Amino acid sequence: VVMSVAILPMSEQFGYSDSVKGLIASAFSLGYCIGLVPAGVASSSSSPKMVLGIGLVVWSLAQALTPAAAENSVLSLLLARVGMGIGEAAAIPSIQVIAANFVPQRFRSQFWGLLTASLSMGTIGAYTLTPPLVDSAGWQSAFFIYG
Repeated sequence: VVMSVAILPMSEQFGYSDSVKGLIASAFSLGYCIGLVPAGVASSSSSPKMVLGIGLVVWSLAQALTPAAAENSVLSLLLARVGMGIGEAAAIPSIQVIAANFVPQRFRSQFWGLLTASLSMGTIGAYTLTPPLVDSAGWQSAFFIYG
């Protein structure tokens, strides 16, 4: 969410072409795709809580490092976005294992409905709060605050 708002002032500052903006947008998805299967395997064969925790640390660090990466080079920014995708990929597979282990089967649909709604509410909140944050404190601030 942050990048989809921050890319506008970043593009003005760094002069990104539409092609570069496309690469930046797709870098997260590439990392997410790369990370899903390993996260699923690790969540099933080890501690899903640990996998989720490591993923959270990786995506938070990648998010917080994004402004410095953008200042350094497009390649650094792309690597930060891939890293964020890899870290965030741990969330759903690990939560699925946690749910299978701790949520009674008859409540799993309710659990997933509530979780999915909560994720959507977080997205709505971020899309609502990020533009004024970027306007008042600069695009870099959003990456640190949400990191």
